[in-house]
Amino acid sequence: MEKQLYDLTVDPEMESVAPPLAENELSILKADILEHGCKSPLIVWDGVIVDGHNRYRICKEAGIPFGIEQMEFVDKTEAKLWIIKNQLGRRNLKDFQRCEMVLPLEEELKAEAHTAQVAGLAQNAVSPILAKRYDTRSTLAEMAGVSHGTLDKVKLIIVEADEETLEKLRRGEMKIHTAYKQLKKKENPTEPKEEKKEQDDKPPVVAAYLEGSMPFEPVQRDATPEEITNRFSSLLEDWRADMEELLDKLTPENSTEELIASLHTKLKGFYNDMDKAIGRED
Repeated sequence: MEKQLYDLTVDPEMESVAPPLAENELSILKADILEHGCKSPLIVWDGVIVDGHNRYRICKEAGIPFGIEQMEFVDKTEAKLWIIKNQLGRRNLKDFQRCEMVLPLEEELKAEAHTAQVAGLAQNAVSPILAKRYDTRSTLAEMAGVSHGTLDKVKLIIVEADEETLEKLRRGEMKIHTAYKQLKKKENPTEPKEEKKEQDDKPPVVAAYLEGSMPFEPVQRDATPEEITNRFSSLLEDWRADMEELLDKLTPENSTEELIASLHTKLKGFYNDMDKAIGRED
């Protein structure tokens, strides 16, 4: 592999796909290159850097030759998918960062899925197995290594959370479920007790049991099977997250009996919410 100071193109759109390195990570990378040279080749597509933006800048600044490896992609979407898979496979990223990486591809994948489905329909070739491949939500969740519910929460958080909350999530200082609950609590503040009696028939959703702040939204009677499945998955995801949060509080100061009682309360609430979702009420 020939090494030299290549002049390559930096495409901001391609570079922004992967989360930037932390200051300490960048310092370690720079020190290693200055001492040992650039050991790994930069991945390039038609003169555009796909992988190795930090190495490129360090090498150009220090005058250190580097190697390149040419790759071919059908389009930018395919190149971005390669970047994501490569980054997720070699970097220790938080779940929030992983979701943050894949979500920008949602509209592009939806467009490709629509085109593929139309082509399949024209050829009478769309089967249930083939259609599953075009489930963008499942594809993104699988790429990020998280559940559908977690991906949906991150999607909301990215739009509505402030920058301080986003940074805490990126650093792993806050759980996705905690940030989600805080946002929902702001949207649905707890009402005074004297006014709450009129809404006793609307139990809180499982994710808000610890806060008692979020009204339950039942699945519509004419909902599609996919909508019902997604709603149940979301309920279950919220309940699991609450269980984890509750168990995290297991300390010598908190008695086991109290936690078990709380777990039973949450489980009973979960079943009640599921009954509400399918319209089965006493």
